[in-house]
Amino acid sequence: MEKEKMRFCAPLLNAYRWHESSHYRNGLPEPYSRETMTALDELFKMVRGISPYNKTTGLRKLFIPVDRGTVEDFRNYCGYYDEEDEISPEELDETWKRDYPYEKQWFSFAFIEDNENGYRGIFLDNRLVLETMPGPTPPYPEDASEFVEWLVVKVRECLPILKSGEYNRIIRQELSPDQRTGTISRKDYWELYPEDREEYFSNLSDADQKEFLKLMEKYDEDALPDNLLHDMTSGLFFRCCQMGYAANHYEGSDTLSPKALYRKYADGRDEGLMDIDENSPEAFAHWLKDCANRGGHPWEVCRGGNSTHVSLYVCKADNGFYFAVAGSSWGRSNETIHFYLALHRAGMPVMIDEGNKLADRVKGKDKIGIVPRGVTPRYCESRFPGVKILDFMNLPEEKHDEFVKRCVWRDEPEITVLK
Repeated sequence: MEKEKMRFCAPLLNAYRWHESSHYRNGLPEPYSRETMTALDELFKMVRGISPYNKTTGLRKLFIPVDRGTVEDFRNYCGYYDEEDEISPEELDETWKRDYPYEKQWFSFAFIEDNENGYRGIFLDNRLVLETMPGPTPPYPEDASEFVEWLVVKVRECLPILKSGEYNRIIRQELSPDQRTGTISRKDYWELYPEDREEYFSNLSDADQKEFLKLMEKYDEDALPDNLLHDMTSGLFFRCCQMGYAANHYEGSDTLSPKALYRKYADGRDEGLMDIDENSPEAFAHWLKDCANRGGHPWEVCRGGNSTHVSLYVCKADNGFYFAVAGSSWGRSNETIHFYLALHRAGMPVMIDEGNKLADRVKGKDKIGIVPRGVTPRYCESRFPGVKILDFMNLPEEKHDEFVKRCVWRDEPEITVLK
């Protein structure tokens, strides 16, 4: 019996994106079936004929509208409902139209290859769903021929639209917001979601806000403090950590020793900092020089993820030492501000990383970066050249339409057919 062909509608592609992007293939690109590799040859031959979306990497990208399919496609591919679920046809239809309100849904397809080793990769909505390199075909190769052959047809349909110049006009006018890159002002965001503003300021009093903003009015991120310390010890560092922990009301701040507090709340990879003489400037200087080339995290004083921790650095200048507080993530920046204020009030030489941008956040004057569907909203600075963005997010479901109206969208790079 001939195998039934897959219907590449929007629900199937969404399911394919999630399944294939998490599929483990021994961690390395492999040859696919012969049918898949033949279709890939044809696909990439066409793709090479269009201008790069990213000139640095050579990545090519096309936005393609895809039919939303039928309600049965939705049932079959979305994985929300199986035969045992008790849901009426009316409820299913309502959910389908809620999740796929338009006849067409836009998807992005990106293509990248390395001419030296033959690597090829395909991204569906910014998630890698296929990667391969030449080599011996395994006994049971992956078969993605239907998907690639379908893509060949869709790209071939795009070519005359690209040649006519209509493609870029269509993208400017019709591309769905969830595929776009843009910004929304913090002020507009907080007007739509006042509960988030209330939560953000719940741990930052009006007095603390005023004091911090006053300090940032003339703050120069390139100028060192004028009260540098001649000597530095680990004991002083621990005591400064204690000031920050106390300002943030960390448990034990008034009962545990400074070193014990550091042991409790810091990252733990201290490179032996807790083992040296707390009162010896010579011991600290030797430790600082020795640990400079190691990979520990002695300054991560409030542990968290790669972008969600707070650090207190000891920095050495030509004529002394000073502290630098860093931690600009949305959920931890209040702690960073408290650390900075605590050390400043104690007369310590202290700087704060991204201080002016944190002040703009407190005032609601900065911008939040909006990144397309499938893009994890972390480390997206390169998508916003010329603008300093601290926070990134995908389009929210709640108040979606009103949110979209307040966004400022960036134009997509124009794609042309190469001569």
